[in-house]
Amino acid sequence: VAEAVAAAAAYYGTVCMPAHHQRFAPALRSARTALAAGRVGLPWNVQADFLVAGGDPCPLGELTNFADAPVDVVLALTGLPVRRVHARASDGLTLLLLDHDRALTSAIAVGRITGTADVRPGGLAVHRYRISGSNGVMNVDATRPGATLRTAVGVRTAWTGPDTVARMLTELHAAITGGRPAEVGPADALAAIRVIEAARRSLETGRPVPLSPEHPQEGRK
Repeated sequence: VAEAVAAAAAYYGTVCMPAHHQRFAPALRSARTALAAGRVGLPWNVQADFLVAGGDPCPLGELTNFADAPVDVVLALTGLPVRRVHARASDGLTLLLLDHDRALTSAIAVGRITGTADVRPGGLAVHRYRISGSNGVMNVDATRPGATLRTAVGVRTAWTGPDTVARMLTELHAAITGGRPAEVGPADALAAIRVIEAARRSLETGRPVPLSPEHPQEGRK
């Protein structure tokens, strides 16, 4: 289906944007700029945690439910396609071990944990990235900047500026009115989907799954 949507968007020249709004988090935008400027040198490893607290389990599994967000962020941060996927699962968490071009590796943990008092049910408890490079390490908390609000009815975290969905929709509007491709498009959606499908096959077989070079996953800078 995703391939058909991508082909139709390309044929008609239509702006088409997947809902990969997490990449628009302010901290991740700053991190991508810093990486492009060489602040940590040549990146060689990315570690990511995307954990949701409480809420209702997804019938299709949390790998399908959650993994596209951190996978898309890692591809956007590094700009390097994935060539091999090895997935492991335990206690409700799934770990994706990815081999990228240029000897870069990444490890992405996704899943649903028990509810916590300071996170609304189904809310993000942990969303962070640790990027190691030849000249240093960058730690990024994608839930910041934000403010914790405690009221008589509960506790929630609110963004101090536009949230990630609002920022994504602003980019979509700018692309449509400006007659240009959006920053994130069908190719990015396909890249994340192929990684997740490979992870599912890896879980079934217990073995790493290679990804074909003829399907490049270009995380855009």
